[in-house]
Amino acid sequence: MPKKAALTIRNEKGDITVADMARPVSLTNGTGNIEVRGTTGDVDIDTKKSDIKVSDTNGNIKISGHGGDINVSGATGGLTIDGEFYGAIRADKVAKGVRFISRRTDLTLSQLSGHMEAGPGSLETQAARSKSTIAEETWMCGFRFYRKRTSRSAMRRRGLL
Repeated sequence: MPKKAALTIRNEKGDITVADMARPVSLTNGTGNIEVRGTTGDVDIDTKKSDIKVSDTNGNIKISGHGGDINVSGATGGLTIDGEFYGAIRADKVAKGVRFISRRTDLTLSQLSGHMEAGPGSLETQAARSKSTIAEETWMCGFRFYRKRTSRSAMRRRGLL
């Protein structure tokens, strides 16, 4: 496959590995693991049941559907996760931030220069920047979080931070 060709793969069963592509990559997979590394275009992944690993990419990453573990590291763009993923979600060094949307979660980190990990019953972040306000409560993995509408100083005064 030429490095500068746009790549689209549709697969029902089996693993997919993509490396060293200089154009956008679009992957649709039923079951099987997905690994993408060393790309310079955007990465779009839609899955029904996959573990996903994306590393060293110079574009935006969008992961949608359903699946297990997600590991993303070294992205110059942003990461959007849209769907129901029940394994561990790990992200390291995502320059333009992380957005995770599901039926139970709406999480936005505007920049991630460190590490984020979310899993059943936990959320950890290190060196993450979020918006300066936090809004109505939301539940994620059994924990209550607040986002947007209420300022951080007001949350501190109420003993919620």
